Amino acid sequence: MRIRVEFFGIPRLRAGVAEHTVQVPDESTIASVYESLAKELPPFAAACLTGDALQPGYIASVNGNRFVQGTQETITEADTIQILSADVGG
Repeated sequence: MRIRVEFFGIPRLRAGVAEHTVQVPDESTIASVYESLAKELPPFAAACLTGDALQPGYIASVNGNRFVQGTQETITEADTIQILSADVGG
């Protein structure tokens, strides 16, 4: 399935794009998205990821209505993931 990822703030600067689409297996977790991003956007991965998780100081939101702390959140093809600095907006 294809998942759209939007970047804000420092993650956008490191990714070099405002959004990117990754291909992950069906019935994936957000960890699969991070793994795909690490392969496809190495500068983003170096600055914002540790393995299959976001580094401290960064946070993800699913569809703009719930924040995700861990990596086991199940995602669907209808989901959009936003990645931002944890201090954005405040």
